Amino acid sequence: MKEPSSKSNRSSAASLTWRTIEQKGNRKAVTDLARKRKRQVYLKTAVAFLAVILLISSLGLSVYFFQTIRAQFSISGSSEPLRLIHFETDGVLTREWFATTVPIARGTKLMDLDIHLIKEKLEGFGQIKETTVTRKFPYELHISVRERVPVLRARVSTARGSKPQERLISREGVVYEGMAYAANRLESLPYLGGVRFSTGPEGIEPVENIRELVRLLALARTRYPEIYDDWKIASLRQPGSALGVDHTLITIKSRNVKEVVFTPPAFEWQLGQLEQIIDHSRQRGIRVIKKVDLSLGDQVVVQDFPDLRRKRFRN
Repeated sequence: MKEPSSKSNRSSAASLTWRTIEQKGNRKAVTDLARKRKRQVYLKTAVAFLAVILLISSLGLSVYFFQTIRAQFSISGSSEPLRLIHFETDGVLTREWFATTVPIARGTKLMDLDIHLIKEKLEGFGQIKETTVTRKFPYELHISVRERVPVLRARVSTARGSKPQERLISREGVVYEGMAYAANRLESLPYLGGVRFSTGPEGIEPVENIRELVRLLALARTRYPEIYDDWKIASLRQPGSALGVDHTLITIKSRNVKEVVFTPPAFEWQLGQLEQIIDHSRQRGIRVIKKVDLSLGDQVVVQDFPDLRRKRFRN
């Protein structure tokens, strides 16, 4: 048997170098430890990135905060004396009234003003519903006022045996002493009758259950002004319940009709019937009607008016 030559052996060995061997490895981690280390690297990178973002955001907010309120807390701003007062209202009060009610000494520094005390003092005045008081640096004070709207007048005794004084009643039932209203505006308001006012720690207590009466007055004033202008006294009472339902009665006294009785909710229809009755009475030369009762559903009862003594209308 012939043995292979040494030359062929060397040739075979040379052909089996690492370059000729197929490489099956890859770059991905294949062990749990390698994967864990890679996750740790990713986590540290994300945390570092978030830390940089938070740092930049904090610096930006700090600059914004400082720029926004610097004037309010600067020493130079606090040392400025008050030079200008802006007073605005949705009602009738004036800047002169404010200057008298809340006197501020000349030369008072803006930061020395107690704006919370000013707000409290203004809102203690019954005519004011809400007040906003703000400083505007370096030397301005801004006051914005929302006033109550009067819908009724009242004669109130503030102490036992004292002479009754005139007060106003707002839409919410708040009783207060009005200021700066035009005389003709107050004279157009009916008086509230049939109410016993009570006094509490903060003055006269508000009138309760006034919402329906306010709605009737507003409707009559806007839709039937000739009828409303004749109204003098308005009373509100609840004589009891009918079939388990509260039966609220509103009585109006006027010059042409001595007594008109309404009941919610059909005020529009009731006012229309009242207008027809008044027009019919004038056509017949009757200037004064004793009573018109509109609280009986579709039936209207008229007293001292022979041909309309008892008439049925459709609602």
